[in-house]
Amino acid sequence: MRLKEVQAISMTFALALTVALTGQAHAGSCGSSQRIEHIDAECLDAKWKNRGWLKKNTFEVENECPNYGKVVAKVDIKSGTDWTIHLTDGDKVKKWDHNEIRGIHCCEDLSDLCKKSDIVTADSCLSRFMVSHASGTCTNPSASVKSHTYECEIAAECETSNQGGQPASITVSWPKTDDVRNCNGTLQTNSC
Repeated sequence: MRLKEVQAISMTFALALTVALTGQAHAGSCGSSQRIEHIDAECLDAKWKNRGWLKKNTFEVENECPNYGKVVAKVDIKSGTDWTIHLTDGDKVKKWDHNEIRGIHCCEDLSDLCKKSDIVTADSCLSRFMVSHASGTCTNPSASVKSHTYECEIAAECETSNQGGQPASITVSWPKTDDVRNCNGTLQTNSC
């Protein structure tokens, strides 16, 4: 092959690679419009300390809502490559970087949630209750969300041992809503 042909092939390959990587960077990349400040994302705990030039700048991130889903943290690094950390459990992740840390955000497009209000709604509470053990023995269920605690409030007419039905209700955390049982007309998450 001649030099010009090799250069043409190399340029074509480089262009194709650039296009492919650019497409990947924008698809689910936690762009600036998808970032929530860590102080506004109740499911992300984040701290950092910039120690100065040529020293290790430290940060730590933690999923404060591991029972609700995955939280993805974006650590914004000045003059360096940002960190994207997927947090699936409640363990703290501690890292360092030589470059200055500008901030830490929750990625709305990559996380299951950044705030409990993203996932805990009356509809999602009711959906989780409908797959619980109690749903087969309770009728006319309704759900609401308790403000500030983001707990599910479930109300229904539930069967009792004398074949009658009585009003029953329970306030329960969203992850446990699918564990609700009808215990002789009383809704609870413990076994009867």
